[in-house]
Amino acid sequence: MIFWKSISGYRILNKVLNCLEELRQTQKMHSTMLQHIMSKLQMPDEDSPGLPENISFPLGSVEDVNQLEEKLIDGPTKKRLVRLCS
Repeated sequence: MIFWKSISGYRILNKVLNCLEELRQTQKMHSTMLQHIMSKLQMPDEDSPGLPENISFPLGSVEDVNQLEEKLIDGPTKKRLVRLCS
């Protein structure tokens, strides 16, 4: 008797195929999520890969720290500096 022609063989084969389909769907969902995450992480470089405009280190005074904090309010500047430092 051929394996998949028996009732128990058919059930096993059906279960394996269902599991494979679930794995395929999960893999597709994970791929989509990873692509979304990667697109958020990849922001275009502005001008150059160096420090953002008007930011220089080392900071020499409390006033320099205050000015840097003001500049970091801008989201893209902050992201660029964080990415450069990491």
